[in-house]
Parts: sequence; structure tokens; C-alpha cells
Amino acid sequence: MEIDSTEAIQQTFKRIPVFMYREPERRVATLKSFKPRPTDIIIATPPKSGTTWTQQIVHGLRSGGSMDFSEISAVVPFIEASGTTGIDLDTDHVAQPRAFKTHECYELCPKGAAKYLVVIRHPLDAYPSAYSFMNGWIIRPPGIVSPDAFIRTALSRDNPPQSFEERGVIISVIQSWWKRRQDDNVLVVFYEDMIEDLPGAVKQMAEFIGCGAGDEELQKLVVKQASKDFMLANNSKFDDYLLKRAANKRIGLPEDAGCTAENSTVRGGGKGVRRRDLSPESIAAINSKWTSLMEELTGCSSYDELRKKYGRLGK
Repeated sequence: MEIDSTEAIQQTFKRIPVFMYREPERRVATLKSFKPRPTDIIIATPPKSGTTWTQQIVHGLRSGGSMDFSEISAVVPFIEASGTTGIDLDTDHVAQPRAFKTHECYELCPKGAAKYLVVIRHPLDAYPSAYSFMNGWIIRPPGIVSPDAFIRTALSRDNPPQSFEERGVIISVIQSWWKRRQDDNVLVVFYEDMIEDLPGAVKQMAEFIGCGAGDEELQKLVVKQASKDFMLANNSKFDDYLLKRAANKRIGLPEDAGCTAENSTVRGGGKGVRRRDLSPESIAAINSKWTSLMEELTGCSSYDELRKKYGRLGK
């Protein structure tokens, strides 16, 4: 198959919704039927925007720093992928409050009196990270779809959904949650603020979710267990193997497809495609999508300007 052929691109993007939730109808049914409890915490992020990192922080705060789990999404379930992983969303969790993750925009996310912890990341980093996560797993063989072709196609679909059958991608998800950022039960955190001041981010999240607030020793432990070195050393607990292996069976891929360091949710050593690897055309396209969806809403012409104006840590 030729690199960046129409067939390769179509095949890749046909696999993406299937690996999460059998059919769109099943995903829609899950989103409509799941009713969060008032005490629930829902980690709502665009893809590749610190989801696993935030799952680890929230679970550590609510569990006293327990690492007694096989994979983080077994204890902080992925709402819209529950049909694939076979997790019952209505059961109690190993620690309280219950916590979940989602990549859905506000409009499609299950509503309730739950608390919504939203993490957003610079789109110029999130899109290439999404490519690296998919390349060699959903993009098979590796490189059959280039980063530029992947991003171009993703951007063409990154629009506010008009129905439950559609879904946003990255910037449209940021847009939807940004509109709710002043709600009492919504906290928006910048991924880059977490990198610059992880202790401050953990403290902020502890106070928001009501777990570990004021407990400095617990917060120090959670910071240690949410460090890159710690998570890399315990990589198997943060690699979405639960979803990948279940999904691979559904779409006819080898059982361990995507279960490599290159496809890890926690990567080190400069692995994967980075912002610096993008073509000028891809960068311009991402910036154009930001302008079309976010500039009028926020008054900020770029993500950097948004963070400078609204970042909560040390600002």
C-alpha cells in the first residue's frame, strides 16, 4: 500500500472509533445511559492531553497513594470505551470518590452534579502525540500514514459535533469545556502548568476534588508517584493494555499490537513525533483551526496567549 494513499488514510480513521466502542450506536447508548453520582470525579481531556497523568494523580489522592492496580484504567475507567473493556460503570470503585476518564466534549459528556477535571494541552503538541500513540498500532504498518496526512485528516474532523453520532477531536473539545470553565463543578488546568509546577497542580486538584486537601505528606507522595521517572519505571500500569488488547480482538489486529514503548502513553527518551517534526503546513493548519474555533470565544489568537492570560499556577 502506498504511503498516504486514500486507502491507507481511510483504513486508519475507520479503525479509530471501532477500537474504542464497538459501534457508534453503542458509544451513544453508553453516554446517554451513564448517570454520574454527585460525588463522582470525571477527568475530561482531549486525547493526548495528560489523561493518564491526571488519572494517576486523582487515584493517588483518593486512595492514599495506593499502587495496587494492574492498569490505571482498571480503577479509573474510560467511560466511552467501557463497551470494549467490559467494565461496569455503575459499580463502586476500589477507592472513593469514584473517578472516570473521558475524551468527550461537554455536550456529549454524561451530565450530573459530578466534578469535571479538565486538562488541556497545546494542540501543536497534542496532535503529534496522538500520531505517535497510533503509529504502529492503528496506523499499520508503521508510517503508512505520515504525521502530516494524519493531522490534516484529524483537523478536517475536529469540529463541534452536531449530533451524538459525531465527536470532536482536540481543539473542539477544548472549545466545549472552555465555555464551562466558570461553572462551580468544573476546573480547567493547563498541561504545561502541570509540567512547570507539579506540586502546585496536585494541591489544586486535591482542593478541587476534596481528597488530600491540606495533607502535605500525601501530596508529596502523589507528586513522586506522578513524576515521569516513576511512571516510566512502572510503565505497564499506565499503558492502556486493557483497552488495546480488547480492542485488537475487535478489529482483527495481533493481541499485542500497540503494546510497545513507541505506543506508550508515557514516553521517554525523545520517542515519537514532536512539534519540531511537523511541516510548516501542518503547523499553519493547526493554528488556523485554533483561530476558527477559539479566537472569538477567548479573545486569544493562540494557545500560548490563552495560557498566559488564564493559567492558574503561579500566575
